[in-house]
Amino acid sequence: MEELTHRQRVLMSLSHQEADRVPIDLGGRVSSMMQGIYTKLKKHLNVITENETVSPFQTINDFDEEILKRFDIDFRRVYFERGPESIRLKENPDGSYINEWGITIKRVGPYIQRISHPLAKATINDLES
Repeated sequence: MEELTHRQRVLMSLSHQEADRVPIDLGGRVSSMMQGIYTKLKKHLNVITENETVSPFQTINDFDEEILKRFDIDFRRVYFERGPESIRLKENPDGSYINEWGITIKRVGPYIQRISHPLAKATINDLES
């Protein structure tokens, strides 16, 4: 099979068609990395940039295009200039945050932990209704 473009590969995969390889993501909600590791990676690869957008949990929000190209990453983030209030993290006095799904998350050392969930006490009947 001929090598596909990033767009073709992603669209084929989303359409449940076999692509030349599995699309690769870096920087999504579950495919990011901690700031310290990213800084070491950039240093190792001699990638010099001044701007890093970091989440409140020290994960990288925006990866340098040079890194994305170097590892042949298929996805790119697209952001609104300013998202609706409903999708912003809400900070609690104890330093925890509530995300747009109502999940409470808190930084524990260098990592984040989910400490409560809106469906934590839901029963099967609650979920079926």
